[in-house]
Order: sequence, then C-alpha cells, then structure tokens
Amino acid sequence: MEFWLMLLAVIGLLFLLLALGVEIGIALAATGLLGLIFIGRSLFDFSLFSWQ
Repeated sequence: MEFWLMLLAVIGLLFLLLALGVEIGIALAATGLLGLIFIGRSLFDFSLFSWQ
C-alpha cells in the first residue's frame, strides 16, 4: 500500500514539474518573441532615420 502511495506521489510531482516547465516555457517564448519584435522595430526605425 505504501509503495502505491509513494508511486502516486512521485507521478503527481512529475506532472506538477511538467506543468510548471510548460508554463515557464510559454512565458519565455512570449517574452522572447516580444523582445525580438521590439528590437526589430527599433532597428527598422533606426535604419529609416539613417537612410533619410
């Protein structure tokens, strides 16, 4: 009985870590995308200003 409880606890912990990793991954991807867009826009504006 204790073995099954320990197994369930370990599986639950793994699922929790997996969900946390997915959340962190989504957040990192979103911030990275926003950062790329921001950097791209500022570079684009800079190139327009320097071209004029």
